Amino acid sequence: MDRDASPPFCWISPTPESTLSAAAALAAVIERERRETLCTIGLRGALGAGKTAFVQGLASGFGFDPVQVSSPTFTICNEYPLAGGGVLAHLDLYRIESEGELEATGFLDLLEPGNVLAVEWADRLPGVLPAERFDLDLERLATPDAGLAATAEVGDATAFVGARRLQLTNAGVGARERLARWTEALDAILQRA
Repeated sequence: MDRDASPPFCWISPTPESTLSAAAALAAVIERERRETLCTIGLRGALGAGKTAFVQGLASGFGFDPVQVSSPTFTICNEYPLAGGGVLAHLDLYRIESEGELEATGFLDLLEPGNVLAVEWADRLPGVLPAERFDLDLERLATPDAGLAATAEVGDATAFVGARRLQLTNAGVGARERLARWTEALDAILQRA
C-alpha cells in the first residue's frame, strides 16, 4: 500500500499522564477491529523519548497493569496475551542488526490478525514492518518555547515544559481510519488536562 501523502499528524501531550491516556485511547480504537486485522505501531525517538511509556499506556488500554510492562531491549520481544485471542507484542529493535536476525526471534509468527505490534526503534529496520501501520515519532520537549514551536494552538507555553510531541504518519486505509478515531479521543484528553 502507498504511504499516506497527507502531512504527519502532530499532537502535544502536556503531561506524562496525558501521554499514557493517549496510548490507552489508541488501544481502545484498535480493539474495535483488532481480531480482523494486524495492527502495527512503529515507535521512533531518542533514548528517553517515551517509547516504552507509550507501550505501557497501550497495555493499560488493553487491561494490563502498565507497571508490568518493561522495555524488551535484551529479550527483544515481550508478549502480553489479549482478551479474546492475540497478543500485544512489544518489540525492541535497538540491538537487531539485520532482517534475518529479527526473523530468527520469531517475528514472522507475530504477523497475524488479532495481534498488536508495538515496535521500538522501528526506524532501524523499517522494511520489515507491515506497510499498513502507524509510525509514531516521540520527542521530549525540554522548554516552553519548544512546545510553542510545535504547534500554534498550544495555548499557555508554561504548561508544556517537559511535554512530549507525538508525530504520527500512517500508511494504508485502515491506519487512516484509526487515526481519525484516535484524533477525536486526543481532543477529549487535552480538554481534561
